[in-house]
Amino acid sequence: MKMRPRYIIFPLLLLVVAAKSSAPLDILSADSATIVFARGKVLEGVTWSSTMQLTERGLEIKPVNSPNESRDFWMQSQAISVGLSWRPPTSINLKLSANGYSAQRGYMWAYLRYSSDKVHWSSWYGLTVSDEDTNGSASVYLGNISLPRAASERHDELMRQWWKTDPDWSSDEHEFCVWLAKNHPEYFSTEQPFIGYIQFRFEGSGSNGRIDNVKIDQSWAVGGLHSLPKRKTRETTEEKWFFDLSKYQIAGRE
Repeated sequence: MKMRPRYIIFPLLLLVVAAKSSAPLDILSADSATIVFARGKVLEGVTWSSTMQLTERGLEIKPVNSPNESRDFWMQSQAISVGLSWRPPTSINLKLSANGYSAQRGYMWAYLRYSSDKVHWSSWYGLTVSDEDTNGSASVYLGNISLPRAASERHDELMRQWWKTDPDWSSDEHEFCVWLAKNHPEYFSTEQPFIGYIQFRFEGSGSNGRIDNVKIDQSWAVGGLHSLPKRKTRETTEEKWFFDLSKYQIAGRE
C-alpha cells in the first residue's frame, strides 16, 4: 500500500490562565508535527534538491555511479506556524528527528530560520546534533531561538499608536499587524519582533541516505499582561499564527 503524503499536527499542551480586565497571562505549548514523504505527490511548500527523489520508501538520494561517489543534497520545509494568532512568542525550543536517515551513510546538517510576516525571514541558524540514541534509525537535532527585548522596541512604540485608534482588543497581535501593513508597510522589511513562523532546512552529502519522515517537536511560552476585549473578538482568535504580509501588499511597494 502506498503511503499518502501528509502533514499532521498533534497539539499536546495548551494552558491559558487569565482573569478579569487586565490580567497576568501564562501560555505554555508543546506541539508535535510530522512531514511524511511518499511517491506521487509533492507536499505543499516542501522542497528538495535535484539530487534527491521521492520513492515508495521515502525521500532518497539518487543512486551514484561508483561506490566512492557521493552527492550533495538539501531538503527544506514549508513555513510552520508558531504561537496563537493573538499572541506569538519571542522564543522557541525545537527538536527535529529525520527518521530513516543514518549518519553512517554520510553527513547531514540542520538549520532553522524564523519570520514574523511569512515574507521576510531571518538568517539561517545551525542546530545542534543531539546525542540521543536512536539505534541508527534517525538523526536528531536541537535548537533554540530567543529574541532580545530590543527586537520589539519599535513594535511597542507603534502599538501604542495603534491603541489610539480604539481597536476591539488591544492585545490582538494579528489585528495590530494588519494595521501595520496598511499604515507602516515598510516596517517588516527591517523588523522581526516575534516568531510567527519557522522553517527548517537539511543540507548534506552522502551516497544512499533516505528520509522517511521528519518529526518536528516545538515548545514555547509567553507571559505578561493582557487586556480583555472592548468588543467581540474575531472568530479566528485562537487559531495558530496566520498573518501573511503578502495579502496586504500594495502593487509596486511593500
